[in-house]
Amino acid sequence: MGIFGFATDLAVRQRRVSAPAAPAAAITSLEVLGAAVLPDGADAAIPNGWVAKATLPDDGVSAFDPKKISLTVTDPGFDTAGNATVVTRTITGTEIVRKQYPNQGQRLNSAPGGIGTPRTVYFALSEEVFAGSTITAANAAAGYYGGAAAGSIAGIVNSSSLAYPVPLFAWLQPQHERATGASFAVEAACYHRHAMNGQQVACIEFYGRDAAGGNLTAVQRASLPALSAFQTAGPIVEAWKATIPLATLPQGDLCQAIAVVKPWIGPAFDLSVAGTGVYGTLTAGTPVDTAQPETPLRFLCDKTGGYGGLQAWVKAGASGGAVGSSATPFATVQAALAALATANGSGKGHADHSGSTIFLMDNGGAAVDHAIGATSATAAGKCWTDIKVDPAATGQVRATVAGLVATADLLRFFVPFFVNATGNNTLDGGSSANVKRIAFEGAALSYGASLPAQGLTFRFGMGYWRNCTLTNAFTPFGTFSGHRNAAALVLGCTGNLVSTGAGATPYAFIGNAIDGLRIDDVAAADANAFPQDGMIIANNVLTRMAGVFKIATQRSIAGAARVQNVLETAAGYPAGGEAANIAAGGTAAVSNIVSMHNTVPGVGVGSSNQARQLGVYADTAGTVGVQRQMVERFELLHQRNCKVDTFTVNTTATGRTGPWRYRYGVGLLGNVVVTGDASSGLATVADPSGNNWSGEYLEPGSSWTAGEANVVFVDNKSGSAGAGGGNYALSGAANAAYGRVPAGQSALRYDLAGRARLNDGTGAAGAYERD
Repeated sequence: MGIFGFATDLAVRQRRVSAPAAPAAAITSLEVLGAAVLPDGADAAIPNGWVAKATLPDDGVSAFDPKKISLTVTDPGFDTAGNATVVTRTITGTEIVRKQYPNQGQRLNSAPGGIGTPRTVYFALSEEVFAGSTITAANAAAGYYGGAAAGSIAGIVNSSSLAYPVPLFAWLQPQHERATGASFAVEAACYHRHAMNGQQVACIEFYGRDAAGGNLTAVQRASLPALSAFQTAGPIVEAWKATIPLATLPQGDLCQAIAVVKPWIGPAFDLSVAGTGVYGTLTAGTPVDTAQPETPLRFLCDKTGGYGGLQAWVKAGASGGAVGSSATPFATVQAALAALATANGSGKGHADHSGSTIFLMDNGGAAVDHAIGATSATAAGKCWTDIKVDPAATGQVRATVAGLVATADLLRFFVPFFVNATGNNTLDGGSSANVKRIAFEGAALSYGASLPAQGLTFRFGMGYWRNCTLTNAFTPFGTFSGHRNAAALVLGCTGNLVSTGAGATPYAFIGNAIDGLRIDDVAAADANAFPQDGMIIANNVLTRMAGVFKIATQRSIAGAARVQNVLETAAGYPAGGEAANIAAGGTAAVSNIVSMHNTVPGVGVGSSNQARQLGVYADTAGTVGVQRQMVERFELLHQRNCKVDTFTVNTTATGRTGPWRYRYGVGLLGNVVVTGDASSGLATVADPSGNNWSGEYLEPGSSWTAGEANVVFVDNKSGSAGAGGGNYALSGAANAAYGRVPAGQSALRYDLAGRARLNDGTGAAGAYERD
């Protein structure tokens, strides 16, 4: 995602394909079904694109084996040079689909007229067939129905109306940066359902345009990802990079960087047209300050330096002050900011602070704490003003904040912050539904013995945190008590949090290593939060989590990416809390969750909640008919659970079939579950009647009961007795996590430690590659 806009389902189109001239199977027709529910009641499962219906003469004796049915399917896609291609897939049958509760012991496999009359069989497929797919052939292997011989299948119809999944995309930089010189560097993270060949998508093409859209730069193509240069701390994420030339863009214009994502399978997605992105939908022509303000990427073209560049210095105890003179500093940040706005108005044509730099000075080599006062009276313009430590300072320089400090828009802090007071000590955007922005770059945030009542920012529409260090901190990332306080981007942040239950509700949370945090959802009832299409949580190490890792459990979002994270629980973890909750327990539809290469350890916890993962549950009456879809690949999980219609403790309502595509393993591949599910434990096996919590079909290359002795980490400190802070790189010559990634199917170029991922069939599940 798109962290994103999403394509609308295509209309159902009946497409027949001529069978090759091989011996014909007895199957008289085969249809990949569309959005109409299965023939199992008005609230039955929706089979769109993942269930096929075969019709053949009934012999009254034989069993139908869907695993012997294969489809050859072609789809549009792209190569790394951005050229349109046609991709060929082989999709096989897996299990005959069961009926829903209370008839789960029965299959959708009937011949109502008796021997010699047509038998109709509904079976799941290993991969989705999309509305844009073409089925070029279908074949039945020998023994697909009793002693039937092999043969081709005629009468093939694709009735799927399933749209191709969109990419999940996030910029790795804040909005409103100032571009100087000849070019502007951009980076992005991107994830997709059809990752392969060692990267998530085939390529991304970037270009720039002016605000009116009339001037466009040359397209810059990124054909493979590389480790981020913007991220300097934490587990470095693989990024898609480009440098946008500024020559054709107007000086002083608030321009846009556009990304066109070209996946291996599916159509291209242009952020300026489809509105795809992690943060929301922004269509062409929408004003800058929209309710979903994160796509495309806005930047100020200041190639001549005519817009910004003014500087001011601040020294505690100074009097007066002059813009541009370190010898004549201002006494406070607020005084310097006001003076910069005046100077911009008289000399640069915009009476606001934007484009400037403020330097905080020491006191002749002595340490100084600068109190940040109210700055909200000074207007912002088109880009950030940076607040930095004076390069000439030799003593410690920090910023402090006391009370609710009304803060101007578009201030970016590079200085350390220190907070040592109870109560509300925070930079305040001033309104519960504001659109103000604030950013922190390379800043150290530390707290003394006295913790405040909330984080460093309060009521800011969009906050950006990059490469920051947290020490004994109260979590700065998230929505607070119904006030808009969105963390648009948290990148490369490290350290520890000490506030109980510290949660983060970010849109993009990438490359962080934080102890004592948890990822949480924005509450469904929070009317002030920005509309959110999804989130990206990628390349993080979260140790001693303070509570349940949650994605898509409350708000209705179209998609989310959880890729290559370590999620550790240890001693003292909240009682009764599971480790991860992915769209479980809520009642909102979720259509595009991509979860790959995560490690969720849990030594010795058995079937207790502490290390279990809950995925796309449908266990309440409120989930009747609600679609909740997730694709998991190359995961290393202590325990995995998905309750559906057969779970009757909470309710016996029928129609709780939304996660069936997930439970039938459609698109799932190479997952390792250490201790099965919480219902059956190590006795877990695929149950075609749906009476376990793991699923009806064991996906290819996977193990649901690997056993703790067979999954060895370098230093496993997880679990109810674990000290936490372990090292979850894989260890040993033999390990159940090894050899889970088929050749050509590697989803990433680098693992969590920055080592190359293997794409030769020996690659490992989990966040780390094998040695």
